[in-house]
Amino acid sequence: MKTALMQNMMRLVNLYAPDDVRVDQVPEPVAGDDDVVVRVQHCGICGSDLGYVAAGGLAGPTGSAMPLGHELSGTVHSVGQHVSDIAVGDRVCVNPMGAGNAIGNGGGEGGFADYLLVRNASAGDAVYRLPDHLGMRDGALVEPLAVGMHAVNQARPKPGEKAVIFGVGAIGLSSIAALRYKGITDVLALDFSAERRERALSMGASDARSPADLDLLAYLSERHGAHTLQGWMPVVGTDIFIDAAGANSIVKSVLDVCKQGARLIVAGLHRTPVDVDLMMVLMKELSITGSMAYPTEFPEVLDMLQNTDMDLSAMVSHHFPLDEFNQAFAVACSPEAGAKVIIDMQS
Repeated sequence: MKTALMQNMMRLVNLYAPDDVRVDQVPEPVAGDDDVVVRVQHCGICGSDLGYVAAGGLAGPTGSAMPLGHELSGTVHSVGQHVSDIAVGDRVCVNPMGAGNAIGNGGGEGGFADYLLVRNASAGDAVYRLPDHLGMRDGALVEPLAVGMHAVNQARPKPGEKAVIFGVGAIGLSSIAALRYKGITDVLALDFSAERRERALSMGASDARSPADLDLLAYLSERHGAHTLQGWMPVVGTDIFIDAAGANSIVKSVLDVCKQGARLIVAGLHRTPVDVDLMMVLMKELSITGSMAYPTEFPEVLDMLQNTDMDLSAMVSHHFPLDEFNQAFAVACSPEAGAKVIIDMQS
């Protein structure tokens, strides 16, 4: 006969050191008065997870296990007595940074688990109900979509403007979705992967090219028009440039071709310093703005998904069960992964 302790154990993915990831057996969480427990259905592998595993933690090993996973959907399993707007059985997504939790980002909980404790859910910004028509698998995409939405919001888009995205992994694809939602129909995608370029077209990009041997000035001039600045400098008509790749060459490429008043949003992770020609920034009045996470975007993404018939299937390329996490992680690390790798906790 199983003991009560055995009956209350669950699986949780923990990171111990560089490239040391384990699926552990740990006790199931119990909700406190202000908390909820979510029975996790799906959780995506994020690019930041790849960085955490390579480093052994947020910035390196700490000697303690770090739970992983922060892009998730599930059903509410239990609620604390102070939680009034979420009920058992609700289909939800989780804002991992809501209520100061840092789920899967150095906090005490992680989403690659059978059950997830969401602390301080009574605060109202950590757990959100999914639209009725949205599938649970698509619910796990709300978090990356919020990252793309914040990048687009940082660009302050106006309907009719023209945009180009460098890198169309999950965040680039999410940015395409957000741009289209904001009324930007002329969106170009640049990526070395042919599969990702096809996915960008499926998400609504008007064209997708490989940056290999691409004359950016000629290409953007053809697609977005061109003129001369100060009577001699050729510039293109692109309004918004989104760096979702984190390649150091992107900033110079944008400065070389952008028009006066263009906006560059840095949403990709740059691991080394980048040289910036401030004379060109001055002459072109280029705005360079960083974009980190999603301070306010979860409700906006849910509104987008509630009020559009957006097809998110192009954002996901692989599904794995939790017990095959290491195989899934190896696929996510591959440049040929294609798109988002999702872990399915429940069969």
